[in-house]
Amino acid sequence: MAKSIEEFRNIRELCTLCEDSIEPSVITKDENGKLIIMSLSDFEDERLYIQKVYNNLKKSTEELNNGAPLTDAFDFLTEMRLSYAGE
Repeated sequence: MAKSIEEFRNIRELCTLCEDSIEPSVITKDENGKLIIMSLSDFEDERLYIQKVYNNLKKSTEELNNGAPLTDAFDFLTEMRLSYAGE
């Protein structure tokens, strides 16, 4: 959602926008995006998610560097699809 900075008269309006939105809001000035705002809890959740992704990438890289075998993605997905189709 994009809103012009001129639409906000006080911080309460910004807070309400953040609380009511399920995604970050773009604040514009002269029709150009200037800021992204979101609730603190959404920001923290996003940061935790990104940190988990980085941690998983680091772990995977370490496993590969230590000789873990590679799995072909096509073969893995085919195997998964067949195992769920058999249910």
